[in-house]
Amino acid sequence: MPRRLLITSLAAGLISIVAQSLIIRELVIAFLGNELVIGVTLGAWLLWTGIGSATLGRWAERSRAPGTWLAVELILLAMFLPTCFVAAAEIRSLIGLDPGEMAGPIPIVLSCLGVLAPLCLFNGSIFPILCRLTTEALDRSAAIARVYVWEAVGAAAGGVLFSFLVVRISRPIHVVLCCTVLALLLARFTPEKRARGIRIAVWVALVAVLWPWASSCLAPVPTMMRRIYWHTNTIYGRTTVHALGDTTSVFHNGMLSATFPLVGTSEPLVHIAMLQVDKPERVLLVGGLSGAAEEALKYDGAQVDIVELDPEAVEFVRGLKPPSPVLRDAFRDGRARLIFEDGRRYVARYDGPRYDAVILSLPKPVTAQINRYYTVEFYRAAARVLSDDGVLAFSVESAPNIATPELRDFIACLRRTLAAVFADVVVAPGDYNIFVASKQPGRLALDADSLLGRLDERRIKTQILDATIQGDLNPYKVGELPRILDESPSTRINTDLHPVSYSQGLAVWSAKERTPRSSPLTDAIDAPAKWLATFAGWSPGMRWLAGGAILAAGVAVVLAIRPRRGSAAAVAVASSGFTEISVEIVALLAFQALYGYVYAMLGLILASFMAGLCVGGLGASRLIKRQADPFRWLVRTQWALVAYPLLLIAVIWLASLAGGPGWPVVAAFLLLTFVAGATGGMQFPLAAAVAAGERSGVAARFAALDLCGAAAGALVVSTCLIPALGFITLAVILTGLGLVSLAGLLVSRLRAD
Repeated sequence: MPRRLLITSLAAGLISIVAQSLIIRELVIAFLGNELVIGVTLGAWLLWTGIGSATLGRWAERSRAPGTWLAVELILLAMFLPTCFVAAAEIRSLIGLDPGEMAGPIPIVLSCLGVLAPLCLFNGSIFPILCRLTTEALDRSAAIARVYVWEAVGAAAGGVLFSFLVVRISRPIHVVLCCTVLALLLARFTPEKRARGIRIAVWVALVAVLWPWASSCLAPVPTMMRRIYWHTNTIYGRTTVHALGDTTSVFHNGMLSATFPLVGTSEPLVHIAMLQVDKPERVLLVGGLSGAAEEALKYDGAQVDIVELDPEAVEFVRGLKPPSPVLRDAFRDGRARLIFEDGRRYVARYDGPRYDAVILSLPKPVTAQINRYYTVEFYRAAARVLSDDGVLAFSVESAPNIATPELRDFIACLRRTLAAVFADVVVAPGDYNIFVASKQPGRLALDADSLLGRLDERRIKTQILDATIQGDLNPYKVGELPRILDESPSTRINTDLHPVSYSQGLAVWSAKERTPRSSPLTDAIDAPAKWLATFAGWSPGMRWLAGGAILAAGVAVVLAIRPRRGSAAAVAVASSGFTEISVEIVALLAFQALYGYVYAMLGLILASFMAGLCVGGLGASRLIKRQADPFRWLVRTQWALVAYPLLLIAVIWLASLAGGPGWPVVAAFLLLTFVAGATGGMQFPLAAAVAAGERSGVAARFAALDLCGAAAGALVVSTCLIPALGFITLAVILTGLGLVSLAGLLVSRLRAD
């Protein structure tokens, strides 16, 4: 393989994975930390890349001057890199979202598709051109495998670079501009005939891209700084501070986490919980620097432990807004401790004196990072650290009369999940529903007079609590809320492997933005989610029976069609792309659900997957070079794809029992994605070798199939399958899909024989 093409393949893979990771991060932050955006973004990226490979790439592959095509498309790629990144960073403004406002699934999907279209179309066309240029030195099958491998090597290097360096850089636009310059340098040194024209185009593009950024740096006040007071990036995400008049709001990954001056929203949560305990001496706050800590410290003799995840973000906010005198004095005399650790990991590993109250002062559970505090597994860990008469409490945004079915099902799911662990659970009505749970039955009360009497006895002064208790805790409202929640038809509870309340929380917000009158478009969009929800509500026996019937129908269709080897190989490539990206998304979301810092792992997991692609591609290349039977090895890789999803779920389940993200657990997740990449990396060149003798244009066609299958997998898995069915059912579906593709390969072999 010529050195220029080798370097170009490496650099193209590196640019692609770094740009992909940066844009994914910006879009996730823009849409309030919703990790399902990772899958949607990957799907949009792969879809447009596949379309670019099938259209622009195929035209370039047939061109008489592929070197010139490569240079032109590298220049266009460089031009669109910063443009798409800025569009991702500013997407909230572009679609008219206010700070803290959540977008529904349709705006998210359309935004991701629109932001990534121009960049990915040109990115997808590079692989077929490199394959065409490499065939001048190698035969077709070997050329495809070689380019595939070196792109994977570059992508793996880019993933490692992102996780260890780029994720910690405060101005990611600088990294984007470095990638832009690298793409332009590649265009300058491509093997093209019109060298002078390419050189001029490179210089023009360089000036066009860099001049606006140089001008903005020289401006007295950059545009971004006029509306954002400051922001910081850490491995856990981005903390942003907005200043408007005398009010300062703190957003973490786009979601409101604190407002200064404090407006008293923590009062009902803290006091309704702590008034249930006769004499609270030890209190654990997960979160709490937004005002809950000051309220808990009003109880005489209370020791308050505050657990925060991100030390850099906390120090950043405290530098702008120092703690109140009450909290500062409590830190000084030891009544309050600030512990920088993942709250879930802290609770799972805690072995000290038991707490009288565990209070979650967290945003609503509409992301995997937050939802992990609302699962059965966390409640069991919290019950272990509570004293016999201790309480667990949290609040979620609701409505006084719970008007929509989505909101009713969401609140009912949270109550059912608590009741699966705790003997006594009460829910206070209001704009925020306050949940309080105890291990002892019959000891919790929401009587307004009783609570106000205890408040007076303890001489605790509050701002809004008296009015809140008198207004929300009247007997009618307290008695009516359980009746409304009991009308929920769902019986599911929230677990790590099936995050039900996560998807229901998103459904609540989606319902808010619907118009009262439905349309054929909204009905069509809602239909798959309704079908899947109905399927998930069936008994396990009925679900297995329906799944078996669908699998049998798929195999029957394959037997009736009796595809050729090339067609069966093409279907295997598409289904492999679907399965591989699904496995990658499951690994990312599972890691976030269990450990809560997927941003730091994003690049490593992508790098591990691409490293697997590299190793698998090298193995396939050597098999082809030794003239081994590619079809036989293709069948073997398909068997691996059948078994792999079930192995993935088994490892995730074992990781959930480990209690924390030690190096063995991290290594297990990286190994999982590596094996998935290696299997897919072997399958693509083998399938291309099987079909190479039947049709031309195999590189572009199979690359498009692989990418479009992966795009379909990312979009369907992220928006439908994981929210509705959870990780375990998804793994069974992927295994069934692999069996249908395997049946196609076996039938095609019988036809050839």
